Amino acid sequence: MNHVKADGLKAMGYRVQIGDKTIAYTGDTMFCEEAVELGDGTDVYIVDCTYPEGAGPEHMGLDDIKVIRERISPETTMVLTHTSSKPALNGLRNVLIAEDLRKFEF
Repeated sequence: MNHVKADGLKAMGYRVQIGDKTIAYTGDTMFCEEAVELGDGTDVYIVDCTYPEGAGPEHMGLDDIKVIRERISPETTMVLTHTSSKPALNGLRNVLIAEDLRKFEF
């Protein structure tokens, strides 16, 4: 992943298989091709979406989420996290917003 360009800082994304489900998590990142590749072919993709509109430095925003949504399988459920405020999804399909204490079952 690609976050702040500081000495020694490595931003990591993770992809795991749990039973018959593949789950991926971007961690903190700005938009990069690796973020698209990480989510491709997953069942659940947990994605940084700090900015409720546009895109920004060091983290992704809703414009980045729209690009990823177009490039990965529509069957992949995207869960937005690390939000600074709740983005307006306006018809983005199969996209959920994580909130404190909210539970999801897949």
